[in-house]
Amino acid sequence: MMSGSISSAVIFRLSRVAAGRLSSRTQSISTRYHVMAPAQSQSPAIVFSLADKKLSLCHPNRNGSASCRKYSAVASLICSACAHTYSNDQGTSDFVSQVTCPKCGALQKRCNKELPDYFKILGHIRSYRVDLQNVANKTKQLQKTFHPDLYSQKGSEQQTLSQEYSSLVNKALYTLLDPIARGRYMLTLAGLSPEDPDGDLEKTMTSDPEFLEEVMELNERLEEINSEPDWKEFRNQNEETLKEIHGELEKAFGKGDTKEAERLLGRMKYFDTLQHKLKDLQSRIGVVE
Repeated sequence: MMSGSISSAVIFRLSRVAAGRLSSRTQSISTRYHVMAPAQSQSPAIVFSLADKKLSLCHPNRNGSASCRKYSAVASLICSACAHTYSNDQGTSDFVSQVTCPKCGALQKRCNKELPDYFKILGHIRSYRVDLQNVANKTKQLQKTFHPDLYSQKGSEQQTLSQEYSSLVNKALYTLLDPIARGRYMLTLAGLSPEDPDGDLEKTMTSDPEFLEEVMELNERLEEINSEPDWKEFRNQNEETLKEIHGELEKAFGKGDTKEAERLLGRMKYFDTLQHKLKDLQSRIGVVE
């Protein structure tokens, strides 16, 4: 087993690390830390410095020291407009800093081609519980930054990028504001591929006999509504059910229970569909609010 003292660093064991302290040269380029382990092991270790947020791959030497090579998530970029060279930490910087030159302000292509994190784009922690006001405020700021009118005289590339980022911000907003879309997106981030809305609803109903029976009963009640009091009673009950499911989803995602979250999203989709049917029914029976 590995033992040792660590200052501002986290050590990821590939297996075990050779005995001895890291060399003084290694300490000078990362942070102050040393690793102790059985002398017979010649396996490398990965060390993550909390101070400069960089990875070092350390290989043990025969004399008990270790030689390390440092890796960083900070990208070295060249502005496509002014050729300014600058560093950009794709892991910690905000979205605007990731896609704009710090010198001339020109928009840049995204370095990271992976699925964009809508939570990071809108400056929100990854959570099913969303601060809607903060998300709305952040969206307004980003929409001003990337508004296509600001780039209409700056060339086709800048116009294309402004449109791309404006669209990305709008998609992030829609996803985080809509409870069902937000849940589906979080399942995608967790490595799942949720089915289409009707698909997972059907799956939920057929796998849960009690829910299937509940759905049939509610559909019958909906067809029998022909007065304002009945309509309001049904609507209020449905809204309360949606609130309860929302709370259960917060708990499921908070615990990392993706299976339960997927089941609850199927239920939420059904009751959300009922809300739309109630709106159509409202105009037919003349409910005024």
